[in-house]
Amino acid sequence: MAAQVRAMLRIKRAEDNLRQKKDCLEKLVQERTKQLSESEERYRILFNRASDAVFVYHLITEVIPGQFVEANDTACQMFGYSKEELLQLCILNINGPESLGDVLSFSERLIIEKHVIFETECLTKAGRRLPVEISAHLFDFKGQPTVLSIVCDITERKRIEQEVQKSQRLESLGVLAGGIAHDFNNLLTAILGNLTLGKIYAQSGKTALTALTALTAAERACQQAKGLTQQLITFSKGGEPIKRAASISKLLRDAVTLILSSSGARCELSLPDNLFWAEVDEGQISQVINNVLINADQAVPSGGLIEVRALNVIVRAKDGLPLKDGKYIKISVKDNGAGIPEKYLQKIFDPYFTTKSGGNGLGLAITHSIIKKHNGCIKVESGTGAGTTFHIYLPASERELFTEEDIAREKVLFGRGKILFMDDQKSIRDTVGEILTYLGYKVEFAEDGFEAISLYKHAKESGQNFDAVILDLSVPEGMGGREAIQKLREIDPEVKAIVTSGYSHDPIMSEYKVYGFHDVVTKPYAIEEISRVLHRVTLAK
Repeated sequence: MAAQVRAMLRIKRAEDNLRQKKDCLEKLVQERTKQLSESEERYRILFNRASDAVFVYHLITEVIPGQFVEANDTACQMFGYSKEELLQLCILNINGPESLGDVLSFSERLIIEKHVIFETECLTKAGRRLPVEISAHLFDFKGQPTVLSIVCDITERKRIEQEVQKSQRLESLGVLAGGIAHDFNNLLTAILGNLTLGKIYAQSGKTALTALTALTAAERACQQAKGLTQQLITFSKGGEPIKRAASISKLLRDAVTLILSSSGARCELSLPDNLFWAEVDEGQISQVINNVLINADQAVPSGGLIEVRALNVIVRAKDGLPLKDGKYIKISVKDNGAGIPEKYLQKIFDPYFTTKSGGNGLGLAITHSIIKKHNGCIKVESGTGAGTTFHIYLPASERELFTEEDIAREKVLFGRGKILFMDDQKSIRDTVGEILTYLGYKVEFAEDGFEAISLYKHAKESGQNFDAVILDLSVPEGMGGREAIQKLREIDPEVKAIVTSGYSHDPIMSEYKVYGFHDVVTKPYAIEEISRVLHRVTLAK
């Protein structure tokens, strides 16, 4: 009996111990659960109240690659979707068509590097473009590659950057305008002086060759003045390039001859016979090459070696260049001068940054702007005592075959046919009319678009069609070429129209075919240029 009592007491004590342990365990579980709940709540508050949008998505799924599995409240507010709507979308749904290539490219990088940061544009539910900076982290979640993407709205940052750039451009323009005014006055002196000499020689009975020499010098100064105004337009308004297929080999040879012929430096020029051509604005690319060559020449003031090389290259994403995949021409200009200190390398393309006494710091800034507008890029390699190499990449032309006419750029081409020339300035009508008559064309004139339309319509109805029409883009007190071409195309869908203007930054000048023109010529133009354009247009099928 006593043994049974003792056994029962032991059982009771064991039950009490178990009960106490159970109570302690339940209390511990409750405390831990409370802590986890509080921790999760804190995480949820932080997640939803983050100032940036946060998305979580699986990189690869069997259903929809990149479908969102989580998004915070800020993401909903930023993009205008409800949480339920966002979780039905994938990463590609919030990016515009132009940005998809960037997203796919950076996704490939993310797989390798695990963390990437890049800028792009997203689309809100309302269709608004949103400039963003994305910081994406790749991690493993239950065996599945998962991305945590933090999206920062950089609209305000972009606005400030634009304001800063505008301020810098205005400041730079002051420097540029001062220099151009000085150079322009020198050129006007040369033009006026040589024209005066031409008149004196003609009146005094001097030989025609003597007068021709003075007039040729005036013509050369006019071409230099055109280059100066183009620099100002390129830097101030953007100077949209007016592209044509051009031989980069020829541009390089011409630039080397012009810049380095009187230099103390020795030049090695290496160009393959099969170098690609490029669709470029010849004047702007010549300006780029000249600027880089001048820099190289100034880097070796006591004489040295300048190497100019060009290659056909294929660019791929793995090359790490800010370029689309494809064929490019790579131009390299190398000097063996003192080099550029590393601390300056990131600044050399900034407007008005210079280390040269008397320099204005605009040459490379303009160069960078031109190359960017040609969908290319420019890189620099340098170091103290190691010389400097500039690498320029230009997209190759899709064209493969070129005629002798493409190469013989300086030839005046005569023609036949009837031309309608519209310009609101009588002096221009008179001068260009004489030139066109000399080239073999019959010319009729219009002061504005209304008169041009009337003359063209009357000629067509009478069976005496014009072979080509040259329209000035802007007429301040009447209809310009922009409106006139639409009316002319209604009368004759096959009208062969050429647009001309001194405003090379107007989008019509760079995308003239989109607006219904066959060709373009920029004021001021030489007789060789207008003859080539007319020859090309009047012979076109």
